[in-house]
Amino acid sequence: MINISCLKVELALFSKPLLKLYDLDEPDISVNTTIKILEKLVKNIEEFNYADQDLDFLSKQYDIKGKIKKYYFSEWMSGYNECLELDLMQIFAGFLFLRVLLANEKCHKIDKLAKYINVCWKVFDKIDLPNCLLQAPEQLVILQNEMFKNLLKYNKNQQNLELSKSSQDLPTADNDFSILPIDVLFYENPIGRAYLEMLHSLRLKPRRLIHLIPERDIVNKKKIGKFLPLILRHKYIHAIQSLKISYWPKYLLKKHENNCNILFDELHRTLHIKKRSIMGLVKFNSLETFCDEVVRVLYDSFEDKRFLDTIKKSPSEFILYTGGGIIPKKIFDHTGAKLLHVHPGYLPDIKGADCFYWSSMLAGRPSATCFIMNSGIDTGDIINAQFLPKLKLPKATQKLSEKMLYRLIYSFIDPWLRAVILRDTILKTNKFNSVMSSKQDYSDGITFHYMHKKMRKQVIKSFFETR
Repeated sequence: MINISCLKVELALFSKPLLKLYDLDEPDISVNTTIKILEKLVKNIEEFNYADQDLDFLSKQYDIKGKIKKYYFSEWMSGYNECLELDLMQIFAGFLFLRVLLANEKCHKIDKLAKYINVCWKVFDKIDLPNCLLQAPEQLVILQNEMFKNLLKYNKNQQNLELSKSSQDLPTADNDFSILPIDVLFYENPIGRAYLEMLHSLRLKPRRLIHLIPERDIVNKKKIGKFLPLILRHKYIHAIQSLKISYWPKYLLKKHENNCNILFDELHRTLHIKKRSIMGLVKFNSLETFCDEVVRVLYDSFEDKRFLDTIKKSPSEFILYTGGGIIPKKIFDHTGAKLLHVHPGYLPDIKGADCFYWSSMLAGRPSATCFIMNSGIDTGDIINAQFLPKLKLPKATQKLSEKMLYRLIYSFIDPWLRAVILRDTILKTNKFNSVMSSKQDYSDGITFHYMHKKMRKQVIKSFFETR
């Protein structure tokens, strides 16, 4: 096995001759050179700290984009298109593994160690490892296994957790619907459908439903039906979008009907979701069923004037976001309404992507948060953050491929976890008439990125364990 002292010596011996081969001819004095960062790390390798900020930045770039640029402008804005050469990526991989070893020995934050191991796997997948790292993948497996064992002790939320029964239903008349003082920014996807079905099951309707219709195909990005009359174009685009976005939910329901039905029973039993609501997610009921005022907006992106003009006219204090793209900063600057989002992780602790997996791993159960969006990633004011009961997946789903199980989770589980937190938030805020929020400390928590399949596979095992 590789120890820290030996790795430092071997990594320095490997790196120094390589770095001398590269000409540090910077295109501009205002840029940061990745090679200079690696040179600095090698020069100070004896004092290397697992929390080194420059390495953290490069690690984040690779974690998100799967590549590292040779140059970055001041304030670390991406500059030029040249990527780091493969032999220099080997040096980078060496420092990522060294960081894992040091963090395992000295860092008491298991969530940080998990993030370090995750990005290390991503880099190891893409490059040929130098001789000093040939044993690193085997050792990384051992470290990951030890980390998962320690998580059982670390986990503070392993106790059996039940949803409050009072969150199942809100008091309403038998036949009449109440109007919530919010708009729903509806984008056709399982999340948006789960929200609408949840509201309908509570006999609630939003004040207005803004139906976002992307004029470009979600796959090839070409404009759709541009020669059709506007009304026909709306219907045609929505039909195409629905078919593509609903492909996997419908495929799973058709090919794995028994597994889906067992899962739906689990969602009903554990999260108290009505079965007809769960099935409604793939039935695509008319949007007029869910709201008396449906406004359809054809848009190219959230920068589109047609979209901006529509949300500026919102009479509501809150607009519930359901997807459709990255919200640009100017949206927050130029609209009086506050955008609500339900994030599938406990904020501020678990930010970023794949948070159903990260929460299940780090807390032993899923979690979600309703918060007011701002221009940061999951950094807005928190309205309601909750850990949720652990879900047990049907045993037969163990036979599904890892990719298919991933699709099952994001087709049916993730949307309903978010919808349950929406339901709980409606209850706690008196139907959004009495909303209280708390600011996040940006230094709290960790922003995670997509979980590597080797780590995800280990998390998935816990979904089949008995309670």
